[in-house]
Amino acid sequence: MSRDDEKKVFNDPDYWIDMPAVQDAADTLERIRNIFRFKIFVFTYRPWPNVEKMNEEEKERVNSKWEGSLHSFSDKVKRATASSGVAIEAWSFWRKPIDKITRLWLREHGLKYDKLIIEKGNEDIPDPRGHIRNRFFKSREYKIKYFVEDDPEKAVKLAYICDIVFLLDQPYNQVLNEVPSNIIHVKSWDEIYKQIRKLS
Repeated sequence: MSRDDEKKVFNDPDYWIDMPAVQDAADTLERIRNIFRFKIFVFTYRPWPNVEKMNEEEKERVNSKWEGSLHSFSDKVKRATASSGVAIEAWSFWRKPIDKITRLWLREHGLKYDKLIIEKGNEDIPDPRGHIRNRFFKSREYKIKYFVEDDPEKAVKLAYICDIVFLLDQPYNQVLNEVPSNIIHVKSWDEIYKQIRKLS
């Protein structure tokens, strides 16, 4: 897949809206919050839509699709959660559509969290001296003990910050040569729960 193909996929809001949730993630996170009294921080880096190299007509088309999809998705989630008594938070005017869609997606799939951190700046730099809003800087700041990651390179960097990094198996992260001993390969959220129970 080329970078242009990747950009087309990620520039489409339907990709983010229709993405399925990992089976058992919501239930397991809730068990972790309730049993261990852990706070759940969600980190995501989503610099989309990316319209930098588009002409004005393309930019307008992409941005218009994002706004339309956001409104439709927001209405859908509001209807679905109205009967459960869950309120949809008021959106700040300065939030990007991807930030709003991410919050709605988490709500739709019942993924409860204490803090959502939409990463800004360089997502790959773990340097604590930089004023960067990313998982490395914030993991140091919040003294995060357990981290769940699917990117092997980020998992290795996080292993030098967090006590344990759970590397959730994906087809693209199977080949790792030498990894720090505090990276634990897991196949599911239930396995993460069992590991935390064993380690706590």
